[in-house]
Amino acid sequence: MVDRNAGTMDTLIIADSGYESYNALAHIQEKGWKFLFRVKDATSSGGIANGLDLPQDNEYDIFINLHLSAGRTKDHWELYKNKNTYKRISHPENFDFFINPTGERDVLVFYHLPFRILKIKLDEDTYETIITNLPAETFSLSEIKKLYSMRWGIETSFRDLKYPLGLLNFHARKTDLIYQEIYAHLLLYNFVSLIMSSHKLECLTRKHDYKSSFSIAIHASRLFIKRKISCKTIKNLLSKYLTPIRPNRKAIRRKKKDRSVMSFNYRLS
Repeated sequence: MVDRNAGTMDTLIIADSGYESYNALAHIQEKGWKFLFRVKDATSSGGIANGLDLPQDNEYDIFINLHLSAGRTKDHWELYKNKNTYKRISHPENFDFFINPTGERDVLVFYHLPFRILKIKLDEDTYETIITNLPAETFSLSEIKKLYSMRWGIETSFRDLKYPLGLLNFHARKTDLIYQEIYAHLLLYNFVSLIMSSHKLECLTRKHDYKSSFSIAIHASRLFIKRKISCKTIKNLLSKYLTPIRPNRKAIRRKKKDRSVMSFNYRLS
């Protein structure tokens, strides 16, 4: 996906822990881009942080000058003892940049991947581990924390696409029809967002600021597209159904449970 993208040199990729891998970071580095990934903490097996020698401090910002290889020679094993400088890739077929100077694939070569690893405190009991190649001289730990929080608007947009708009499960099997369903939901999302941004609410003297309900806006937009209601009715619905804005609201992050695949016949019913 990174290789297909024609972004500029100033591109920053912000991603959650589900995307962490040395291969993904290497592809972004080869593109000349910057990355900022939330990764599993040092106590979680299978994560990048778990294979590094990190302090036990509540917060830290450490530069890691890592060299990756899949070599199994005696010299390689000796180098791997320094966890923060050399790392063995156990499945070299999943890493695309073990290339020697002649352009041939060679698992004995080293690939240089420098980055910073940070542990940041979000609130009293919540910490996150971040990996980035943004320079420390320009982006301090507090700046990294601000950048990480900027992803929230994108995450809530995907949540709205999946749940209120119903894109959690596809209702077709053919690739073209699946693309059609995705684009249709994206168009409706943009349509609803434009309606909500153009609708001005009256000032209310209440405890919280309020905004129009996104779910109601979706329902009203669908009826409007079917020509079952007028613009005036949409405005009345957006003014009537409101939800409070709680800017610093937090919820406990629960471990996701494995979910079985929903029956295709059930989706069609």
